[in-house]
Amino acid sequence: MAELQGGTRWFFYFLSALWIISIAGVILGSLEPRMELPVGFWNADKLLHCVAYLWLALLSTLIYEGPQKRFLSSIALVFLGISLEIGQMYVPGRMFSLADIGANTTGVFLGFSTGKRCYDKFWQLFSLEKSVSQ
Repeated sequence: MAELQGGTRWFFYFLSALWIISIAGVILGSLEPRMELPVGFWNADKLLHCVAYLWLALLSTLIYEGPQKRFLSSIALVFLGISLEIGQMYVPGRMFSLADIGANTTGVFLGFSTGKRCYDKFWQLFSLEKSVSQ
């Protein structure tokens, strides 16, 4: 990302900060004792897991340049999900769940796939908007 200029560079920094804040939110939410969900349908927590990890993987795929870095960031997110599930065994009111790990991994796969397809178009669009406005 060294070739980014002006507004594009700041947008990259914004995405990076948003990704770090999102990771912190997932960590805090995952280790919160007895978290109540705002929705009440069956397995709503699985949907929340999937969407949270989709978001994290999408951001990391847009931030990191090159297929190897993108893939490794996605693998790191899968390990984060597994680690947090293990950590939940030691949090009152929470428990380890293979289904949650499956939802996390599905979210990572969907976010990685979406980000991989959108990466070039996303950054080209942002760069074109900035160059036209200058």
